[in-house]
Amino acid sequence: MNLLKYLNRGKLIVMKQFWNNVKDGQWLKSHAFWLRFFAYGIPFAFLLYMLYWNFLPFGYDKEFVIDVGSPSDMSGEFRLKPSEYLSDRMSTTTMNGFVETWREISGPIYAVYNPSGVLRDKRMYIDVEGDNVTVMPLEISDDYSRYDWDYIWDFTHGSKPAEFYGKADFFSDNSTQACAYFDGNSGDRLELSNSADLFEDQAFSVYVNWQPDNDATSSQQIVGHYNWELFQNRDSVVFQVGRMSNQNGPFFSIRYPVTPDFFGRKHAALAIYNPSNEDGRIDLYIDERYVGRTYFQRLRIWPGYNSNRDLSFGKSEHGNGTYFTGCIFRSAIMNGVAISDRKNLSYRINGMGEISIPLMTTGRSVIRSVILRVNN
Repeated sequence: MNLLKYLNRGKLIVMKQFWNNVKDGQWLKSHAFWLRFFAYGIPFAFLLYMLYWNFLPFGYDKEFVIDVGSPSDMSGEFRLKPSEYLSDRMSTTTMNGFVETWREISGPIYAVYNPSGVLRDKRMYIDVEGDNVTVMPLEISDDYSRYDWDYIWDFTHGSKPAEFYGKADFFSDNSTQACAYFDGNSGDRLELSNSADLFEDQAFSVYVNWQPDNDATSSQQIVGHYNWELFQNRDSVVFQVGRMSNQNGPFFSIRYPVTPDFFGRKHAALAIYNPSNEDGRIDLYIDERYVGRTYFQRLRIWPGYNSNRDLSFGKSEHGNGTYFTGCIFRSAIMNGVAISDRKNLSYRINGMGEISIPLMTTGRSVIRSVILRVNN
């Protein structure tokens, strides 16, 4: 009992001494205190910040607006990216004294969102205001069966589809690699019968699911029709159209850079050819992510460019074409545009890092504002 009283008395003395030290205020001048404060306080503050962004029920909800043409349209967390296709800032004052600002655009530009923290499973909504300016979807579904294909070819069933001629090694679903395999050395090449006059005189979209295995050779045709091709290069994937309009017409392309780890893995591409009387263009998606756009104005694929060539897989008849090495699993083509741009879109995002939002032109374009809202 005496021991218990002694301990209680000791606790009381310690508490009184602690309170006297607090009132004295000398601890505020102590270097040791502030070192401990920052050592423990900063990680705790960061933990609270992460909880706020990612887990608390009220989450994150914020709106950003780029007032295009204003002095700040290329600065801040949400901003325009400098581009040769952007005009100088323009403005006018209305009769009631309101200042309107804008820019003209003559090609694809990008709005850049650089979030200040980690965004975990958030929804991003984008609206663009202006004349003849739209947004291209950043990402598409990996379920390509949802599109209304005119032709679908599945090469995973162990035999060559009846409508094709040529050579490849076919492995069935019960093998380790169910696909049409092209070895790059034995003249492996497949062609679609009676397709010389198809897929060139109107808009089309082509999908292919493939695995490249040769990272030492370029100009390996994945799929193509002589006047358009999807090539696997050692350092890129390229969608190319041309010649355009006549026998001396130009070529246009979109290039997607790749690194050595791109090889030996499955990938998917969706390439779109969309001719127009004003702003003809090609678009490309690789692995469901948007790569970019190239315009060719009023030009069109010239059907007379080696007009007797059928659709082919594995080798282009162009002089620099080489044999493809790897697997082709599936492919499909539609007459029309599978994915089109629009005035607004939504997109689910995770993680952190810069997000580039492609803004497109259709004819003479004026852009006034871009609105971004991020929430749960």
